[in-house]
Amino acid sequence: MADRPARTEPVRLVNLCSRQQGRQDAQHRSACEARHWIREGYYTGDRVNELMTRIAQRRGAAAATALREEMRRQWARRAEWLDGADQ
Repeated sequence: MADRPARTEPVRLVNLCSRQQGRQDAQHRSACEARHWIREGYYTGDRVNELMTRIAQRRGAAAATALREEMRRQWARRAEWLDGADQ
């Protein structure tokens, strides 16, 4: 690898959801959250049930149900994003 000059500007951390060039709507945030939990290993029945219990306690049953449904949609589409290249 060639020698590179030292970086002088600060490194900017990028929110994964900001990759959409400003697309910050609720559906996109929901998809990002679902992909996050799947990547964290919440894709078996027992693990998803554990997560849904935690989510329901914090955000309510409706939020847990919505997250479970979005996780199912994202699981069906995982070949599109699982390699790490979020759309």
